[in-house]
Amino acid sequence: MNYNTDSEILQRSPSLLGYSKLLHYIKTAAKDNGGDLKSAINTSVKQCMEEGLIEEFLRKHSREVTGMLFNEITVEEDPRPRGLRGWREIRFHQRRDCRTC
Repeated sequence: MNYNTDSEILQRSPSLLGYSKLLHYIKTAAKDNGGDLKSAINTSVKQCMEEGLIEEFLRKHSREVTGMLFNEITVEEDPRPRGLRGWREIRFHQRRDCRTC
């Protein structure tokens, strides 16, 4: 969910607001630092914790969150399958979906 200060949903859900702001901070930091995604994620997680946004969750799970965000964002930027297993999965689904080919 994109961060928007006027969003009624975000104002009613502190968790969604925190997550939305975290993603917004990551995008902004990545632009400002020349695309260093790992640094942008780490800086943004710290910023959210300092602002009290999803602070308890981030304190408990910050390592998992930073790893997950890095993997998810890099996959969005480059959606090509990773390694041989990725290619095999695509071929399997292509064959399964194309029964008349």
